[in-house]
Amino acid sequence: MSDFIIKNFVNRESFIKDKYTCSRKGYGDNISPAISWKKNSKCGSYALIFEDIGLNGKPFFVHWYVPYISCEINEIDELQNGVPINYPNKFIQGKNSYEIFGYIGPCPPSNGSKHMYRFILYELGGKINLSNELLEPMFSTDFEKVLKKQKIKILKKNIIDSYFSKE
Repeated sequence: MSDFIIKNFVNRESFIKDKYTCSRKGYGDNISPAISWKKNSKCGSYALIFEDIGLNGKPFFVHWYVPYISCEINEIDELQNGVPINYPNKFIQGKNSYEIFGYIGPCPPSNGSKHMYRFILYELGGKINLSNELLEPMFSTDFEKVLKKQKIKILKKNIIDSYFSKE
């Protein structure tokens, strides 16, 4: 088993399936994908970020931000609009770039340009000290600065890149 798997999220060419894209433009169902990972016995917690990567290689839109996932969990089922049903106190979602809690699927402009999206699963050596400001949308680069400030070591950074475009 790979350390980090996003189940049925992309096709063979690494393009995101419509089901997981935004419903705003009539593309998909806005469902977050099922994910799983290999548990780390040294885990303090996990965190997950799904962001849109711009042409300059830097993130510019947060689609899903989960700053805390308990080490008791090693999988998350598909969730409509990212609403966690089965994970009370074990799965805390922050806001996406639309300022709402939960998942928002990719929704690029319909000019046919290919966008890159990045899932990052962090295995952390401690539990992040959450405050209201840490539930605001956060790019991976900013999240890593918070971890450094809180002296939380990144044990492993699992990355999966995917793409989406509509003509």
